[in-house]
Parts: sequence; C-alpha cells; structure tokens
Amino acid sequence: PVPAPRVAGLRVGVLTHPPDVTGAAARGERDARADVVAERLRDADAIVTETRLPVPDADTWPVFYAEAAAAHAETFPSRSSEYGATVRAKLEQASRVGSDELRSARAALTAWRARAAAELEVDLIASPTLGLADLPPAGVDELQIRLPFSTYTRVFSYLGWPAIAIGDLQLAGRDVGMVIAAALALDRGSPLHLDASSR
Repeated sequence: PVPAPRVAGLRVGVLTHPPDVTGAAARGERDARADVVAERLRDADAIVTETRLPVPDADTWPVFYAEAAAAHAETFPSRSSEYGATVRAKLEQASRVGSDELRSARAALTAWRARAAAELEVDLIASPTLGLADLPPAGVDELQIRLPFSTYTRVFSYLGWPAIAIGDLQLAGRDVGMVIAAALALDRGSPLHLDASSR
C-alpha cells in the first residue's frame, strides 16, 4: 500500500554541508541552499534541525571501485579500448584497489552504517539533490564534476537508505514508507506536481 502523504510533525535533519564518505572529516563551506530546503520543510510543518551525518572511520571509496571492477570483470581490461575515456579512467583506478585497502573500507562501511542508523535523532534527512548549485554545461568533462555533482546522493547509496528527489530537494531515511509519505506530502505543494485526476 502507498503511505498517506505526511511530513507535518516529522523530525527532519537538514544537511548544511556535503557529507563525507572518505573518513577525512573535511568540512567545506556551508551550503546556502540548506536554508531553502529548511524553509520548505518548515512551511510543511516539519520539525526542522540542522544535522550532520557521522563520518566513516576510513575511506569508503575502495568499496565503490571494487564493485565497479567486479561488474566489468568480463570486459575490462580485456576490451578496454571499447570503453570511453571517463569509464576507462574509473576502471583503471578500480584495478589498483588492494585487498587490505578494500577490507578496511568494507569494515569502515559496516561500522558507519550502524552508527548512522543509531546516532541520528531524526526521522528523515533532507538536502539539496545535487552537490552543484548550477547544472554544468553540456559537454563538460565528467571527471571534473562527478564527485561534487553526486555528493548528496552518493552518501545514501553507501548507507543503503532509500532516498528520493523532488526537484532540488532530496529526502532520505531509514524507513522507506516514511520517505515516500514525506515525498508525497511535499510533492503536492510542488510546482512540478502532476495531478493524475486532471489527465
């Protein structure tokens, strides 16, 4: 069953900085778009606070690279000339991940998932959808923008949490029903909303 639309009264933590998946605990500048996200949620009667996700104990990128290498094992590097430059560069980097590095990253990922599930005292996490305020121009080298572009979405893939984007607002949480209910409530007030009854 589809959950009833609901965001009013939910505790929503707004990310004010791009989350870290490297274990470096580096914190860039505050993302001014967080204020717009928070205001939209307050207008929908959510209980809004600023929040930060826990930081993993080690760099989790080796897990991503190992999974990419495994997915392409039948064709890379044996058919590497058939890959575009961007994907080839990623897979070349993936081939350099050592077993100790991967083991450390997997352990850090497991511990990070447990900490994120236990430590956050909110029902949902909200953030801008993309890590870039403006879409990059067509034809830009993907290697130049891919990390900042996906900084807010990537973290929830790592955590294994459901997430959904409503235009430039992303919602994520541990409970898929709650994420969908909040998304439905926010979508109703969105200029992007399509009312099925009007078709």
